Amino acid sequence: MPRPWKWGFLFATGFHLVFFAMAVGFNLRYNLKFRLLEFALLIGNTATYYAVGMHFLTDAPSYPMQKMDRTFSPLHLACSTLCSP
Repeated sequence: MPRPWKWGFLFATGFHLVFFAMAVGFNLRYNLKFRLLEFALLIGNTATYYAVGMHFLTDAPSYPMQKMDRTFSPLHLACSTLCSP
C-alpha cells in the first residue's frame, strides 16, 4: 500500500510556514527584539521540518540520490542553521 507522503509533506510545510510567520510577524508587529528562546524555537522548528521533509522524500517513489542526501543532510543542516542571518 503506498504511503501518502505528499499529504504529510504538504501538512508539514503548512505548519512550518504558519509557525514561522506567527513567530516573526508578532515580533515585527509589536516592534520587539528576538530573544534567545524565540531563536531556539525557530531553529528547532526548522530542524524538525527539515528532518520530516527528508523522511517524506525518502518514501517518495523514484527519489534519486537517497544515500547521498542521507550522508550530506546533517552537514547541510549544520551549515544552514549556523550561517543563516
